[in-house]
Amino acid sequence: MESKAAKQIGGQSVFVAILFAVIVLEIFWLMMGTGGDLANDLIFFIAAQANIFVVTFFILLFSVTYFLGRYAGRDILTFNKNHIWIGIKYALLTSVINWIYLLIIYQVNNILAHAWNAVLEALLTLTIAVFMAWMFAARRIRLKGIKDQGIKDQVENLGDCPKIVFLQSN
Repeated sequence: MESKAAKQIGGQSVFVAILFAVIVLEIFWLMMGTGGDLANDLIFFIAAQANIFVVTFFILLFSVTYFLGRYAGRDILTFNKNHIWIGIKYALLTSVINWIYLLIIYQVNNILAHAWNAVLEALLTLTIAVFMAWMFAARRIRLKGIKDQGIKDQVENLGDCPKIVFLQSN
């Protein structure tokens, strides 16, 4: 498969998988944080998500994921590397980049000294979500590559088939 097409498949597949994982994770965190007053807690949750550090985190997460997804697509479809190991490798790389950002932000805002357990819980939850998204996306990249290769083989074999010509009458 061409490198450009493989990169496009990889970037799109991983971006969609991470988007789905983040949405599920956000809903999970919202439900865990509500104390019975969903409407009031939803307002505070949305206000917390509008924080510049959170917005920057999501920009970093999605941009890193997209670019690493392009490399994963190339590795899986062009170089025929094992999609499980590629998924693990890029999941860990994505997680480490996001850990570094979050730990710096937590340290700057002096959160680490007061809520170390909550920080570890958030990082672990995020890592599990990123890992599951990458595993799903790596499998999906592999399946799309197999599907596209099968279609390409079928099109190439059309030359052997008899052709039907439609005559148009005037």
